[in-house]
Amino acid sequence: MSTKPVSSWHDLASEALFQALGDNAYELDREFRFVTFNAGCAAYYGTPTEAALGRPIWDVMQGSRGSWLEVFLREAMVTRRPARVERHGVVRPDRWVEVTAFPTSRGLGVAFRDRTTEHQAVEALRESEARLRLAQQAGGVGTWEWDVATGALRWSEECHRIHGTDPSRPATVEAWRGGIHPEDQPRVQAELAALLASMRTGWEVEFRYRRQSDGTVRWIVGRGEVVRDAGGRPLRMLGVSLDVTERRAVQARLRLALEAGRMAVFELDVAKDEVIGSPELNQLFGFPPHAEPTREERRARYLPGERERLLRSGREALALGERFFEAEFRCAWPDGSVRWLLLRAEMASGADGRVTRVLGVLVDVTDRKAAEAALGESDERLRLATEAAEVGFWDLDPVAGTLVWSPRVYAIFGITPVTPVGRADLLGALHPEDRAVVQAAYAAAVDPAQRALYAVEYRVLGKEDGTVRWVASTGRGLFDKAGRCIRLIGTAIDVTARKQAEAVLAQREAELRRLNETLEHRVVEAVAAREEAQARLAHAQRMEALGQLAGGIAHDFNNVLQAVQGGARLIEAAPGEAPRVLRLARMVADAAKRGATVTRRLLAFSRRAELRAEPTDVADLLTAIQEVLAHTLGAGIRIELAIEPRLPPLFADKGQLETALVNLAANARDAMAGQGVITLVAAAALYAGDEPERPSRLGPGAYVRLCVRDTGEGMTPEVLARASEPFFTTKPEGKGTGLGLAMARGFAEQSGGALHMESAPGRGTTVSLWLPVADAEIPVTAPAGAPLAGERIARVLLVDDEAVVRDITAEGLRVAGYVVRPAANAAEVLALLDAGEAVDILVSDLSMPGIDGLALVREVQRRRPGLPAILLTGFVTDAAELAMGGALSGAFSLLRKPVEPAFLAERVAVLLEGREAEDWRRAGIGVGKNSDRR
Repeated sequence: MSTKPVSSWHDLASEALFQALGDNAYELDREFRFVTFNAGCAAYYGTPTEAALGRPIWDVMQGSRGSWLEVFLREAMVTRRPARVERHGVVRPDRWVEVTAFPTSRGLGVAFRDRTTEHQAVEALRESEARLRLAQQAGGVGTWEWDVATGALRWSEECHRIHGTDPSRPATVEAWRGGIHPEDQPRVQAELAALLASMRTGWEVEFRYRRQSDGTVRWIVGRGEVVRDAGGRPLRMLGVSLDVTERRAVQARLRLALEAGRMAVFELDVAKDEVIGSPELNQLFGFPPHAEPTREERRARYLPGERERLLRSGREALALGERFFEAEFRCAWPDGSVRWLLLRAEMASGADGRVTRVLGVLVDVTDRKAAEAALGESDERLRLATEAAEVGFWDLDPVAGTLVWSPRVYAIFGITPVTPVGRADLLGALHPEDRAVVQAAYAAAVDPAQRALYAVEYRVLGKEDGTVRWVASTGRGLFDKAGRCIRLIGTAIDVTARKQAEAVLAQREAELRRLNETLEHRVVEAVAAREEAQARLAHAQRMEALGQLAGGIAHDFNNVLQAVQGGARLIEAAPGEAPRVLRLARMVADAAKRGATVTRRLLAFSRRAELRAEPTDVADLLTAIQEVLAHTLGAGIRIELAIEPRLPPLFADKGQLETALVNLAANARDAMAGQGVITLVAAAALYAGDEPERPSRLGPGAYVRLCVRDTGEGMTPEVLARASEPFFTTKPEGKGTGLGLAMARGFAEQSGGALHMESAPGRGTTVSLWLPVADAEIPVTAPAGAPLAGERIARVLLVDDEAVVRDITAEGLRVAGYVVRPAANAAEVLALLDAGEAVDILVSDLSMPGIDGLALVREVQRRRPGLPAILLTGFVTDAAELAMGGALSGAFSLLRKPVEPAFLAERVAVLLEGREAEDWRRAGIGVGKNSDRR
């Protein structure tokens, strides 16, 4: 279906975007249901407004299904561009209607006008070329005829209605003049007199008129044509009158809307290369609203290559037979800022097929682009964290049967990542012995009555590599209002190493039982092998714990992405509402900060370095564990804290303690079948050695008691007596190793404490870890500030291969008062130093192409001995572990990304102060609390 293009920017905006403000208008949502149905529509179609709202248009307007109206509305909904058409009515085929559609935030706005009168007028006025031409121009407004010689004035009924006069009484020129607004009378009379005195035939004037019927003031446009005799004397005038009051009001509202939305409409005459646009067009290009920039001045605002890319987009659309095209481009403002603009345009062609003009809308989308950049950065952090933890994500649509895998899951199933997959690929890869348990877990997860957590371990046979792997998969279903499962989302982890470790450990245990005590050397060898297997199993257990956390972390990140993406779209929808945009921008920043916190936690859980006992703040530890578990154990589990005030720090390996608490909480969840309360308790305890109900192996001393208490069914005395034995478990086969409590007990005893359990049927279970109080307080680093007034400003050499990270880090250091010399890679740094660049400290990213940060620090300190350095890293890799070793040796300082600008500035100040003290020591000058800094 063809539609009439809009002839100018005014038509495009006023008629195509705001015609709905007239008498007959309705609005449809994206499912074509009425959300607005005004009184004019109700009267025209004979359907009450209440009966239409919420119903599809095809049900309300009989005969619209399959008609030209359906094709027109669907095309407008898909293209999201204004369009107009004039046809015989669908509900009333005997009437001519003009329908205008334009996109709205909820779907599609539609306005229509009954054009039957105009069509009938055209037929009636064919006898007169002048009347025919005026009728076509006027579009059905009031007509009039003035006999100049006699002064007789004849008005049509529509003309009487426009002027508010009684059609039964003849109109007079004197009455018409008397109704013109006093401020407009001199101008109208002068223009009319000039017309009659000249040889011109055409006349058009716009003026205000006070209607006689109700006294209201209306804006009227009068258009006329003079009929003259052979001598050129005027005989009579034929003309039309048009009430344009609503049009002017719409223009005013349109102006406000364009200004608020940072939008502009324009029309380009291709042949003349001239642009006609709203004043906002100038503002979008950084010109004053009423400026008249030349063609060269406007083109100069495009960044290099952007205008050529726009023209290429238009040519590509024409090559595909499309009239509409859309593109984004950048322009530079005089203040040096760069703005992103979105162009949506329609191209009109002449008879020869060449484009003659382009109608379009420009929107400032700079804020949306900034939000998208922030979202991309969060996505990248999530990708890095999941890659470091070797966690894969999957998304299954049970209705359509489609399946989406991350690259990690493709690798687990031995399939090339670009290969499309479905549920059949998953089922086909399952080991025959594990197929039943997987299908049972799937059925429970998608069952609306159960909505169970999808948690299962199974074997798969690699489709392309033939490798058998063990997979631990966890997921949760999403259900619509009808209770139907529409998505199942979760994680997958390759636990083959853990399974192999379990098998090796079981084999070693069997060998140990068969050994004779007289074979001491064999016992020693077997024990060593067993300890090695236990170490591998401990690492596998930690990865399994990470897998349990990953589902919750994925939930957190989905919330973060929802907040960022939703905020970005809301900013785009209302860019002119400054307070709202500021509030949404803060929400996006808070969500990004939340994503950084989750990333740091995931990296901390996936670290592989050897851990050591250290003073640990109990309240901070349990608060962080609560936040992780709240999104990990399922919606049916509530996590509560009961922490005694002013607890002393405990002394233990923080990483192993976190793992033990996560495993104890997972056991508690399983004991409660996914429904109940888990309470994390912390209290100080002084044990003299003779109190009852204390662990038997606990020595006298000061302890911190950490408890994991559940509201589950509890254990019988027989089960409780064996609960912490290695390999003892009451879980179904394949659901547990029986080593969680045994490992927790071993950790507590190796830390100088003990594990104690209390449980009874119907009363739940409490597992207590007794851990020693730390002898020393938790070290607190005193904050260091920026350079003081009067001091020499330090020069920081900053290197990072990521431009965005480098620019933001440099800006943070500059704000703190430092001079920053940025570099993009190690080679550039070394070249600067060789050229004699003055540098006080080096700040470098760890992971960079070519020479990484660790190698760069070594080379720089070889050339500039004693130069302090800071390495920044967001990875848990072998390189990061090597860097940790260098940091412990004092060669440099290691900070983990993301790092707050203020904290980085403090570390720079601390290292510079340390270097200054070392320089004075070497020079034989003492530095003390009262020493002056020069």
